[in-house]
Amino acid sequence: MKDCSKTEIYLKEKARMCKPNDICCDCPFYEHRSGPFAICNDVEENEPLIAIEIVQKWSDEHPEVPTQTK
Repeated sequence: MKDCSKTEIYLKEKARMCKPNDICCDCPFYEHRSGPFAICNDVEENEPLIAIEIVQKWSDEHPEVPTQTK
């Protein structure tokens, strides 16, 4: 399990989380937005601990699959 309370890991996991989401309403941040046009940056700015929890939960549920080289 990765520790998303560490900035570098948080940023990498958030980028990995956002990559498959073409539409923000599919994003785990969506239900925590503060208004109809709010985005994840608003959650990060106003509720950083909640942002870390969101990314940590997603990261735990979607472990990175190591790539095998031949």
